[in-house]
Amino acid sequence: FIKSSVFINPSNFENYGQSIAEALSYNIPVVISKNTPWDKVVEKNCGWLLCDGNKNLMKTLEIVLLESQDNLKKMGLNSSKLISKLNPEIINEKTLEIYNQLQNAKA
Repeated sequence: FIKSSVFINPSNFENYGQSIAEALSYNIPVVISKNTPWDKVVEKNCGWLLCDGNKNLMKTLEIVLLESQDNLKKMGLNSSKLISKLNPEIINEKTLEIYNQLQNAKA
């Protein structure tokens, strides 16, 4: 990931897409299927979605290859914002908070 400018995963189904999350965590824009849980990549300007069984793959790759390195870097920075809520420390904190709430409700 460190030397990549863009991550391309044309898989038509990903239940979570760990490799997509990992690419996003490395500040890399992604080209992924809309059949993943990461459909906000377009809205957050950190990637492109492939549609209809990836029929737009070639057209999307043409667009990606014409992007400047500066724009790809800017998109990559948006990637980390998209996954910021997936920070393990934040998830642990929220899990403990819910656990404590449940414990207090039983008392």
